[in-house]
Amino acid sequence: MLLTMSNEGQVTWSPSLVLRTACEVDVTVYPYDTQTCAWSLYPWVLTDDSVVLKPDPTTNGFSKKDFSKSVEWDLLHSETSLCDLEEEDKIYSCIKFDYIMRRRSMFLSLTVIVPTLLLAMLSALVFALPAESGEKVSLAMTLMLTFVFLLSFVINVLPQSSLHISLFVTFLVFLCTCSALSLVLAIIVLSFYHRPDCVPLTPSAVRFVRCVRGWRECCRVGGKRSRLQPRVCPMKLKSTKEPALREGVDVPRNGVFRPEDSLPDMKGRHEKKDRVRSADEHGDGAGSASPEMTWRDVAEACDYLFLRVFVIGIVIVCSAGCAYLLSDS
Repeated sequence: MLLTMSNEGQVTWSPSLVLRTACEVDVTVYPYDTQTCAWSLYPWVLTDDSVVLKPDPTTNGFSKKDFSKSVEWDLLHSETSLCDLEEEDKIYSCIKFDYIMRRRSMFLSLTVIVPTLLLAMLSALVFALPAESGEKVSLAMTLMLTFVFLLSFVINVLPQSSLHISLFVTFLVFLCTCSALSLVLAIIVLSFYHRPDCVPLTPSAVRFVRCVRGWRECCRVGGKRSRLQPRVCPMKLKSTKEPALREGVDVPRNGVFRPEDSLPDMKGRHEKKDRVRSADEHGDGAGSASPEMTWRDVAEACDYLFLRVFVIGIVIVCSAGCAYLLSDS
């Protein structure tokens, strides 16, 4: 203990101690978190009648002379204040130190956050891989193990506390769940793809494939349009005196061909095709309803649907997490 006494009777105590303190850490927005830590220093036995602690006015109680920068944290602000601690009808003089620190997130962003986002998009591309390649299950399994490894790495870095759950840990758990689900769905798709053609399709499988094909056609053309009734644009003739292009077709006086004028038997053809389609839809069994449809079509429809669902879900979750981080920061 080093004590310095002046001629005026003032005693200066310059202790040389290495103190280790702990504070509650909020890791909700890890690794973009900012922590506020506070700790107090007061004498153990002597009350304020014997000892009064005061910070150095020149440095406000905190000197950065011997301060070394941390590779993990940035010290944003430090403040020192006086306080009184009352315990068992005794008052002790104390000094309170407040620190505001921000985590350096560049390293973790480049080595953990960015690869995780890229792997998250790859987990949806499992269903874009053709079934005949034979790599669906291996890709899904590899991605799931990668997410489990990332989750264990982040858990070892973060403090073991249940008061604040990190959003990044929650996101990794979500990705692990999606990877496990994609693995199960990939196995189901492969079972459909390699099912022999002698096994008849169930009516629900036929309806599922037709719904997915209809959805694909609607998304492709931008709106639902019947294949049996194509749009026929009016065609202007050069002269109303020109002979008809087909036998049995009358040229209208205004020289404009319309579907009901130029093709008089189109309505009958449409009615015939509608009757055939109605008979196919209400036929007995899936084989009679769609003889050209196989289990490979069911597998392709599943891949098409699962790919869109996984991409939309992952994009929504990533966008919501980024929006929360931006609003919190």
